Amino acid sequence: MEEDYGREESFIKFCSRSVQKSTAEKDLDKEVKAMTEMAWKDFHNKASRYGLAPLTLLFQLQTGLRIGEVCAVSFDDIETPGHIHIQRMVRRDTNEVIEHTKTECGDRYVILTAKASQIIEAALA
Repeated sequence: MEEDYGREESFIKFCSRSVQKSTAEKDLDKEVKAMTEMAWKDFHNKASRYGLAPLTLLFQLQTGLRIGEVCAVSFDDIETPGHIHIQRMVRRDTNEVIEHTKTECGDRYVILTAKASQIIEAALA
């Protein structure tokens, strides 16, 4: 197979080792877990006056969208299953939706993880 070519020809040396997570990485995992639990709780309890606000942070963690992008995204941007088209943003100073992203490369399709899709389903319910 093509992907084994480098291994067979000894071009690539494969080593396996286990890497321990640092204390900071373990702490980050705990913080993300706590934020996730709190966001879902707030969403289900309608704790925010902005109904979808608790899910916004979770969606950003899953997709890597900028704040202005996530504020401008709409359900219509899901043009193909498993992907969302990022093509506009909200200007922070005017709260105006602009029909382009921060940079030319910002107009892109982002893969939706299973968790991101779960967040969208909850928002649509």
